[in-house]
Amino acid sequence: MSNASGKEIYRQRPRIAETPFGILKSIMGFRQFLLRRLEKVKTEWIWAATAFNIAKLARALAILRAAGSKSVAES
Repeated sequence: MSNASGKEIYRQRPRIAETPFGILKSIMGFRQFLLRRLEKVKTEWIWAATAFNIAKLARALAILRAAGSKSVAES
C-alpha cells in the first residue's frame, strides 16, 4: 500500500474479491447459513460456491458458443 503498484492492486479488490459475495447475496439469495456447526456450514458454503462457479461457467460457455456460431455464419 505504500507504493503506486500496491495501491492499484488494492483498488481492484472490490471488483475482483467482493463481486462474488454480492452475487451470492443479492442474486442467488444466499443471505445466511441454514445449518449450524462449523462442519455443516463449510459444506453449505462449498455448495454455494460451487453453484456460483457453475453459473459463471455457463455464462462463459454461452459467450464462447455465441462467438463460435457467429464465426461459422460469417464463413
